[in-house]
Amino acid sequence: MALTAEMKTKIENRLRPVGVWMIGALLVQIVVGMANNLWLDIPQSGGNDAWSSAAPMILLQSHLWVGTALTVFGTWLPIDAIRVKNRQWTIVSLIGVVLIGAAFGGGSAFLTSGGSDDASSFMMAISCVLALAVYLVPFLRKAKAA
Repeated sequence: MALTAEMKTKIENRLRPVGVWMIGALLVQIVVGMANNLWLDIPQSGGNDAWSSAAPMILLQSHLWVGTALTVFGTWLPIDAIRVKNRQWTIVSLIGVVLIGAAFGGGSAFLTSGGSDDASSFMMAISCVLALAVYLVPFLRKAKAA
């Protein structure tokens, strides 16, 4: 389906706000991840059953919900960027969604291990921080050009 000029402008105008949302959500995800690391108590029975008894559950649930939202919006952004042929946002958002996918994979592996796989936790954290850095690039480049 060919985009009209009006549709292209509308999509182009929402790339930056979605990018800002991604940056904010990644910051929230990092903080909630640190809170989980500090205060989430996982019973040592091991396996997936331990997660259902984790407390406070709101920390774990908020981490999962923010991660899911990041995955959805992280997938949506490159689709829009490709549709309007915005090279900068296409590159940034494709790298970002790969890093978010890596973080999601690390989180899944961490959950499956019963919270004992430090490498998965590290992969989750590093991928999230790198995704944050990548999503900042268009804003830093614009500030430098001004």
